[in-house]
Amino acid sequence: MNSRRHFLSSLIGAIGAVGILLSVPTRAHACLYGTFKVRCPNGHVDIVEDGTCNHNCDKCGAKAFTEGEGDLVCPDGHVNHVRTGSSRNRNDVTTSVKCRICRKECRID
Repeated sequence: MNSRRHFLSSLIGAIGAVGILLSVPTRAHACLYGTFKVRCPNGHVDIVEDGTCNHNCDKCGAKAFTEGEGDLVCPDGHVNHVRTGSSRNRNDVTTSVKCRICRKECRID
């Protein structure tokens, strides 16, 4: 009886610890991985590399990509508005975007 009670209390304690670990948020990875052209609201185009959720225009400082949302430019110059969202899982981030007009890959690396 005593060992069963000890086992159950240990099990409940372990389940509680796992619940606490799962509820603590982890650092989010970037929303867009790769090299892309992003366009700010003023029409300037910058190249972003590696991972980014946010980018300020290099020329005017305006928000070109904010919280995973902004305009990407395909190799033919078409503008595509995207909402990548954010992810805690590196496998879920956006690594490829096809142009809605010409269907070419917007990623340039």
